[in-house]
Amino acid sequence: MSWEDVQSPYDLDYIKEAANKIREHVEANHKIAILVDVDMDGYTSAALLINYIRMQQKYGDWVDCSPEIVHILHTGKIHGLDDTEVMDKVLNTIKPDLFVIPDASGNNKQYQALTSAGIDVVVLDHHDMSERGDGEKVIVVNNQQSSRYKNKDLSGVGVVYQLCRVFDDMLTFVCADNYLDIVALGLVSDVMDLRSAETRFLVFEGLKPENLRSYYLEYAKFANYKI
Repeated sequence: MSWEDVQSPYDLDYIKEAANKIREHVEANHKIAILVDVDMDGYTSAALLINYIRMQQKYGDWVDCSPEIVHILHTGKIHGLDDTEVMDKVLNTIKPDLFVIPDASGNNKQYQALTSAGIDVVVLDHHDMSERGDGEKVIVVNNQQSSRYKNKDLSGVGVVYQLCRVFDDMLTFVCADNYLDIVALGLVSDVMDLRSAETRFLVFEGLKPENLRSYYLEYAKFANYKI
């Protein structure tokens, strides 16, 4: 196993559009809501994205950016936008400029309600679903839907990690690999098939003692946000 087993993030359909959309809202200092799905893959997916943005704000290209980031938790074991409380909170209370949904998704009716309220939507998922978004107001990144992406045994946190690798290409400060331990935790907790060379490599790489140590030393320096 090696880095050669890790596919290019650009094999995921619409991943560059998703990165550009999030970057646009970060640099405009908009309000960004992030849904935290109620399992370990959901928690690690949201934590990875939030901490990546915070790292760029502290040390990287977004030091002059101050987006308002709000995380949303389900009150019970409900997946994605099937939670009517979440939809109500987003539409009527939080009213973000961008709603990011990692490790989960919604349906076209829900997406329409969000975009009609002026809310952009980015979905970063790994579940088998039919909704593909429009690539502009609703951007869906999903390894199951991406024919070029061969690894179908990548969980939500893996999709978010690939998004962060795209950010690394766009920005001058490179830090996605600081979170390989979070990636490994999410992949193992979601019981992804380790016969996939890419998934297995990311797990083994993330659990290396030197990666765990370097991440937590860096985390202690800057993190002011926890889920």
